Amino acid sequence: MFVSLRALGFIIFAACLMLPLWSLPAAGDTVRLRCGNAEVSVSGADSREQALICDAAKGAAEFLGTLGLTRAGAVEIEVVDQIPEGLKLASGCYDWRVDVVSILGAENCAAMWGGKEFFRVPYERDIYKSFAAHEVAHAIAAANFEGFMPTVTTQEYIAAVTQLGTMEAALRNRILAEFEGDGFDEASEISLLYYQIDPARFIVECYRHYAKHENGPEFIRRLMRGDTVLSDGQIYLQ
Repeated sequence: MFVSLRALGFIIFAACLMLPLWSLPAAGDTVRLRCGNAEVSVSGADSREQALICDAAKGAAEFLGTLGLTRAGAVEIEVVDQIPEGLKLASGCYDWRVDVVSILGAENCAAMWGGKEFFRVPYERDIYKSFAAHEVAHAIAAANFEGFMPTVTTQEYIAAVTQLGTMEAALRNRILAEFEGDGFDEASEISLLYYQIDPARFIVECYRHYAKHENGPEFIRRLMRGDTVLSDGQIYLQ
């Protein structure tokens, strides 16, 4: 279901496909650089941003690769000055239609957050890297769904698990300690409305759900085959 998510002021990650193409940033004549031997290319980034994004993309590709999720072509990432207006307080987005990830530059992302805390911990470089890993996960997963369009909730679950799964353990443990709970108990509890209301807790609870012995990689494989569907259900619109 394609909807406009101009919602709640805390939609941190979103699919650009929810916006008209004319609202997306243009790549122009920017230089596109490869991330070493990785199947990732980055444009619009300075050397510091490229290093952070390439490291995040490598981690996301390796994490999803252990689940059998790969893609034939390079993931194209564009560092932009601003995410389209329709995505409020978004740090990045992935557009299925043109197969491109857009992400704020490191300084713009830090300025947007200022003294705010997304995961209830101070914003830092590795939080920025996690934003990039989240969006790269969208791009890799998109190439692997088996003949169907997944729900937004399904896409966000996979990106959330990748985001925390690729974090340094010390940072991940600090974040997990800030949130009570032990993860979703049932797939029916994982909803887009939950994500829209509290995306940080959604990401944490998805990771905890994935980490349970009975879920793990097999749960994601069921999502990729369409054997398990995470319903979008009620969607908050503004």
